[in-house]
This record gives sequence, C-alpha cells and structure tokens, in this order.
Amino acid sequence: MVVAMEEMYFTITGCNHYFGTEFLKEGMKLKLEKEPENQFDSEAILVKIKGLGKIGYVATALIR
Repeated sequence: MVVAMEEMYFTITGCNHYFGTEFLKEGMKLKLEKEPENQFDSEAILVKIKGLGKIGYVATALIR
C-alpha cells in the first residue's frame, strides 16, 4: 500500500552502518517498510531509497 503524505519529519538511525548521511537531502522520497522479522525490534520500520536499498531505520520516537 502506498500512502502519500505532505510532510513528515523523523530521525533515521543506523545510517552509518549503510551509506552514511551526507547524501540525504530534505524532500527526498523514502520508502518505509515494517520489518516484523527484525531480531531486535518486531515493530522496526525500515527506511529505503530507490537505487540504494536499506539506509537505516525510523528511530523509536517519531516527530511530526
């Protein structure tokens, strides 16, 4: 399911394990996916970018 939102602000954790953060820009389109099989957090939300794949996870505290 694709849900369009006007604006959403949140912290992405774990970026340094993948591609870092230097390439991230405000307004980039990201894909958020629940990852119930995550061994550390069954409520984990994965953050992906087309062409790169996984870049990190949504931090536990979500800010709008």
